[in-house]
Amino acid sequence: MSHEPRRRLFRACALILHPSLWLTLLAVALIVLGCSAPTKDKWLRTFFDGVPVAGGVTNQAAAQFDEDGRPLAAVATAAPTNLLAAIAPPFTKHPPYDEKKCSECHISKFSVAMKAPQKEVCFACHKDFLATMKAKHQPVDNGECTSCHEPHGGPLPKMLIKTGKALCLECHDDPVANLKFTHQPVLEGCQECHTPHASPQAKLLNKPMKGLCFECHDDFLEKAKVKHVPVDSGECSSCHSPHASTNQFLLTKTGKSLCFDCHDDFTEKAAFKHTAVEQCSECHKAHVSDHAGLLTKPPAALCLECHDTKDLEKTPGHKDMGATACLVCHEPHAGPHKNLLREAALKAVVAPAPK
Repeated sequence: MSHEPRRRLFRACALILHPSLWLTLLAVALIVLGCSAPTKDKWLRTFFDGVPVAGGVTNQAAAQFDEDGRPLAAVATAAPTNLLAAIAPPFTKHPPYDEKKCSECHISKFSVAMKAPQKEVCFACHKDFLATMKAKHQPVDNGECTSCHEPHGGPLPKMLIKTGKALCLECHDDPVANLKFTHQPVLEGCQECHTPHASPQAKLLNKPMKGLCFECHDDFLEKAKVKHVPVDSGECSSCHSPHASTNQFLLTKTGKSLCFDCHDDFTEKAAFKHTAVEQCSECHKAHVSDHAGLLTKPPAALCLECHDTKDLEKTPGHKDMGATACLVCHEPHAGPHKNLLREAALKAVVAPAPK
């Protein structure tokens, strides 16, 4: 044997017999055999990489996804730390998809092509709710069911692609954008007032307008003596915006301009105008009243809200009038004569006193 192989053999033997190596092996043996489990794990992780945490779970099942890449619901399992393992979001499945009945909707399970127009396919299982309805939501009537619903399933109720008004605003403009006053139900979701598919009422309302509004608002018509015609007819939106407005009380317009949408503008050509006509609500109730003409008070009391009795008594024409109503002589809104005098009142003034 040559000298070089001998030297290598001596070095290997010296390494094996080295005292530090034997001390290290002895320490590891004592740890493995004599220490408690937590201490043993701590020391093993000190000397060696890749030692698993005590009680840890390895080879966990990978998360499962459907063919559209959505996570399937996972069963919650108790981890060793007594904490619930992560739970996949709930996934609402379309029954034909869940039952692998692809040909219920598609030409075959090997093709994504629909076997008929979408509306026809959907109504093969779902009731045709369009047949007897007056108002139909355009996407529904066009058979665009997947514009709102996922075809196979989704994490949202009813397999919707989005929730609340976020779904509606995919097509509709935001009715409350940049407006000062907002109707509370709009913030809570469009379905507070509208049905999503079809309705016997215009605008897809859940109920006739008057009944719908009184779902939240008190029914002030029930005991009213005098009722404003649009209110009694359930035409709330003739004065109020149903979603939002720049005006208080969600009014579509303000002041007399709103009233003149229906009533003739008697101020347009009038020579003399009652100051109060600039704001109709100074004298009239908007919805109901106990007095004719929807007045806020009986006529005499109403006039004295602004006109002072002492001043009236100083006017010659009012002398000895007693309890005669103001409207016997005066027009309430506008007229061709000074002091809003009626024709009959003028004749009484100029006529000679009876002998």
